[in-house]
Parts: sequence; C-alpha cells; structure tokens
Amino acid sequence: MRLSPLTIKLLRDVWRLRAQAVAIALVIAAGVGMVIMSFGMIRSLEATRASYYDIYRFADVFAPIRRAPLSAIATVRQIPGVAYAEGRVSAGAILDVPGIAEPVSARVHSLPDPKGLNLLVLREGRLPNPGATDEVVANEAFAKAARLSPGDRFSALIYGKRIDLRLTGTVLSPEYVYAVAPGRSSRTTAATA
Repeated sequence: MRLSPLTIKLLRDVWRLRAQAVAIALVIAAGVGMVIMSFGMIRSLEATRASYYDIYRFADVFAPIRRAPLSAIATVRQIPGVAYAEGRVSAGAILDVPGIAEPVSARVHSLPDPKGLNLLVLREGRLPNPGATDEVVANEAFAKAARLSPGDRFSALIYGKRIDLRLTGTVLSPEYVYAVAPGRSSRTTAATA
C-alpha cells in the first residue's frame, strides 16, 4: 500500500511534534480522569448523606409553632402521608461561658425521643440523665468553638430565668449540619413521610 504525499507529511509533522502531542493527550486524559472522579465522589457523598439522614431519622418537614398543646401532634399524625410526628420544646438562650467575654446566643432544644426523629450521635461524654434539670449536651462544633468539654459548667438565661448547667457530652444532629444564628423561641413539630 502506497501512502499519499499528504499522509507522509502528516506523519512527519506528528513525529516532529510528538512531545507536544503526548503532552496534549496526557492533559486530556487527566481532565477526563478528574471528571470521572468528581462524579464518583459526588455520588458517594450523596449516598453517605442519604444514609446518615435515614439512620438518624432526619425529619422531612419542620413546623415551628408557639404554645401548641401536645394534642396537636396527634392531629398532625392524622394528616395523609405523615408517617410519624413529634414535638419538641425549643427556645433561644443567652449563655455565660467562662473564658468568653461576650454573651453567647444559643438555641436550646429538649432531647429527642430515643425512638423518634432527629436522633443524636454522641461524639464525646454521655447523654444527660433522665430527669436531670442541670445537664445538657452541645453540638460538637459549638462546643469546640466555645472551648467547652464534658464536665464544664456554664449558665444560661432562658425565658428570663438564669439556670446553671453542666455539659455532659457533645453530639451531632442531622438537623444541624452547620450552625446558624438562633431565631425566635418556638415549639417545633417535626414530621416524616
């Protein structure tokens, strides 16, 4: 088989520019590899998030309300499509943390039902004893930022009443992936479909 003069010229030019051609091919291969790796990582992170939310029963809907009776939760459970609903008391608080000059704004919640929604992941220490009124757990990121560890004591101003508290542990919660400034006090109803 006889090669045409243009084909011979093309092969000569490619041979002369072989280093650049190899470099271009390697850059394209690296780009394709990065795209494949990125899509794989995104799928892995999405699967991990979905699994975390499923295991710790992250609620699908939150409805903050003020001064609702506990019987309202039974009414919410009767809504078609609601698999489970529970209520928790939530309030704003001002914390007086030793070592921090400024008062710290916080959001406090009653502990979730152990078989309910938004379960806690204990990272350090222990959960408060049932019936203990002075024991609390804190979000792990908050505790680190405030330089608090289990056993530390601090006071909180909740509904105008000063309460002395002892930190028993640090936790993670699916409803607080990152901390934001607290809002108004309310009772929160969480539901899952």
